[in-house]
Amino acid sequence: MATQGPLLLFTLFIQAFCRAPEKYTLCTSSSLDLAYVYCGRTSHAPKIGVDFCDVRKNGSWNITASWIPSFDVNKLYAIVVTWHESMKISERTYILCSGHDDEFEFCGRLKGETILMEIKRRMVFHIVKKGTYTFALQGFVDDQKKDDLCLNFTITVKRDMGLM
Repeated sequence: MATQGPLLLFTLFIQAFCRAPEKYTLCTSSSLDLAYVYCGRTSHAPKIGVDFCDVRKNGSWNITASWIPSFDVNKLYAIVVTWHESMKISERTYILCSGHDDEFEFCGRLKGETILMEIKRRMVFHIVKKGTYTFALQGFVDDQKKDDLCLNFTITVKRDMGLM
């Protein structure tokens, strides 16, 4: 029994300091579940909300987000990797903020300044196969590609959807 003491202390230490990232559920419907995990380095996880959660009906999704960046948002690049089950579907790189003539309102914001966004997007789903889709978003402010922002979105489609 004395030999289990160090193992018990080690297990408690790991659980106390190495917590799994919190999973945030955005919505649940009969056709899908949508959630995200913040995997960034700061304690300020972005808060995201959606008010429409059904792929069977094409409609407008109202998406809201708030975020406190840990860096000045002068230049911001993003890599989005999409997976279906264990198969990688795509990987794309986007320039979100280049420092001039930027499309997004949050470009140019300073470190620690709260960013609020509201996006209304009409979603049209053509063919969606049943299963789990993962969208890994990595945002970085320079060419070193440190994870300055990291979100993993999971969409679980509960049944095959045909043309909509």
